[in-house]
Amino acid sequence: MRQADERQHSEVGELGIESEPVAKLPHAQTQFKSEGALPDVAQAQAITTPSASERAYGEVAAPAGDAWPRLLKDFFAKFPAAARQIGNHPTTCQFVKDCEAKGAKFGGYSEDGPGAKPWPYTSGDTVYIPKAHTDPLVAMSDFLFELNNAIRQDRFRANHIAAVKGGLGKDGGIDAKTYARRTVEIEVEGMLQTAELWLAAKKEGGKEGDATWAAHDTHFYVQQYELYKAGKISKDQITTNVLKSRYPQGVDGGMTVEEFYMKQYEKWAKPMDKPELMQP
Repeated sequence: MRQADERQHSEVGELGIESEPVAKLPHAQTQFKSEGALPDVAQAQAITTPSASERAYGEVAAPAGDAWPRLLKDFFAKFPAAARQIGNHPTTCQFVKDCEAKGAKFGGYSEDGPGAKPWPYTSGDTVYIPKAHTDPLVAMSDFLFELNNAIRQDRFRANHIAAVKGGLGKDGGIDAKTYARRTVEIEVEGMLQTAELWLAAKKEGGKEGDATWAAHDTHFYVQQYELYKAGKISKDQITTNVLKSRYPQGVDGGMTVEEFYMKQYEKWAKPMDKPELMQP
């Protein structure tokens, strides 16, 4: 799963909590990944030099497609080979176009965004991808998954509001465990849709028997998707598995996904302890 958000770093949303002052809270960052370790920040040469997989695909020098949505062209500016893979397949290109229509944006490198981490994440309606992910299919999976989070921002926001209410003891409030589970439930929906997009792209591109593409199935959650479609596992079970998974390293190393989001909950549950976030 994707370890687990803004082109304008200072962007905040206003939460009206009944008669209380209006809390101005920054976007929560989705942090959702469990396959593999946290990537190191690539060295400058590794970032600027095309990877072996990029050279193999022969897409590094290819220009952006004229018919691409602006969102995909923005992604192309940082990850040209990954964007070309998305743009080459009708299903994934249409998905990006649909996400753009819903307000999704690309903010650039993760390290330069509000999270300042070498990991893919979403802030509000804007997604960030790390410089270290130079493999085009890995960056493709990052982008498609995080776009799923971006287009579900209203549901994430509602969850944040419920957390604030929970901290204030207001009706409609939730506790930390509920906050964590609801967050992952939303992301699991995106995970399953990412798998559908990947399988469609493989079929459209004649890659269903391609060993290189098959090796990336794990980045697109194919195993979980196939078990779910076969009725062998439910969304609820997938959510539970994600909550129990641990981040392998980095500042969150050893922490479960549930613990990470429960810790994040404290930010939303105690706005009164953060006067700098309160609007007079």
